[in-house]
Amino acid sequence: MGLFDFNIFYFAAQNILAGTSIYFNAQPGTAIPFPEALLFVPLAIFPEWLAYLIYLITSIGLVIYFMRWRSIWALLSFTVLFGLFVGQVDLPFTFLVMLIGPLAAPLIIAKLPIGFVVGPWLIRTFGWRGIIKSCVSGGLFLLLCFIVRPTWLGEWITALRGFGDYTVRDSSIFFLFTVQEKPLSFILAGVAFIAALFIKDQRRSAALTSIFQPYSNIYSASMVSRWFGPIEFVISWIVCFLTGGYIFHGAPMFLVVIPLLFNHPLRTIAERRRVKAGAGLQTKTAPIDQPKH
Repeated sequence: MGLFDFNIFYFAAQNILAGTSIYFNAQPGTAIPFPEALLFVPLAIFPEWLAYLIYLITSIGLVIYFMRWRSIWALLSFTVLFGLFVGQVDLPFTFLVMLIGPLAAPLIIAKLPIGFVVGPWLIRTFGWRGIIKSCVSGGLFLLLCFIVRPTWLGEWITALRGFGDYTVRDSSIFFLFTVQEKPLSFILAGVAFIAALFIKDQRRSAALTSIFQPYSNIYSASMVSRWFGPIEFVISWIVCFLTGGYIFHGAPMFLVVIPLLFNHPLRTIAERRRVKAGAGLQTKTAPIDQPKH
């Protein structure tokens, strides 16, 4: 099971280097989009163990960069730990988007749910200029995809026909909906996205869209792991144990994200420490006023 997802990305990228379809000799159930495989090409030039090590160091480094000492809660939570174990990209792609900004549109194209989760923050933070930059960088990336493999879109559609929904929307609250209520999920998702545009706090904005994103899996909660604390860490493992380890068949991982919508004493203390540390750093680095002559 280890490296299962990473193995799919890695060999799909190697197929690109070989000039064949990314689904050639692929594992059963493989239906990743070509843009996602294309982003793995730089890693495909290395042996798989080294490529995975680079992926692992990069992912953990991004978590530590954003969270500092609080990263322990994210890295040891089930949704992040298991995602890193199998080599999923939800976490590193999302953190890179938050780091790079609008020019990271290729990452969103490769993993569309990321755009739904962090989209409101990107739009609110970077405005129309950011939207234009995203469209340009995303458009150039799509053009590159068609230059490298003109038939990739048709091949992907064909692969999707044999792809089962094994995740059963695990990480989404829509898991509770019946088949008849499924159309309502898209309406609620749209309402949640619009509402998130008016939420100034990035944590609450991303948590809201994460809970109501139309399609998700057990790794999706890692997109908002930047704000994980002890409560989210505990809930992630409770959900795992309550499902008896059958994490791909209805694990309600959206429960991990719900606490991010609210403040609580542990989060308040952590945020005060972070603000205090930032203020102390500014004091130490502030220029000393020169005496007037």
